[in-house]
Amino acid sequence: HPLLPAAVVAAYLGMVSQGPKYMATRRPFELRAVSRCWNIGVAIFSICGATVCVPHLCRALYQNGLWYSVCADIYELAGYGPPAFWATLFTWSKLFELFDTVLLVLKKRPVITLHWFHHASVIGFAWAAWALNGLNSEDAACASVLLG
Repeated sequence: HPLLPAAVVAAYLGMVSQGPKYMATRRPFELRAVSRCWNIGVAIFSICGATVCVPHLCRALYQNGLWYSVCADIYELAGYGPPAFWATLFTWSKLFELFDTVLLVLKKRPVITLHWFHHASVIGFAWAAWALNGLNSEDAACASVLLG
């Protein structure tokens, strides 16, 4: 649904704004093990997505050139197999990745502008690309490697 990312981003920005105020009179949570497991899980997920999408991107670049890999019809480009599956997982994962900000707030760590802006804008990009044309595996490959 097109309103889902907007609602999630609005709630997220509310949490970024109000969470530190809520935690101001509370002790920080000790979430070292949770943070470690979370970060390892995100890293494994990104590596798995990159191992599927990056070879697909390289093959498209080698066989058809840059124009095709950027401008071709999404269904021709990503297909219906593992690259399309991982591009879809990538889009949905952006919602779950907001959990790292929750961890920062609960540990009373600063949430810098770059952090929250990155999460909010990547959700907007990923969902808009998916809703309007379908997120292609090249988008997911680049984002998995660059944005993790």
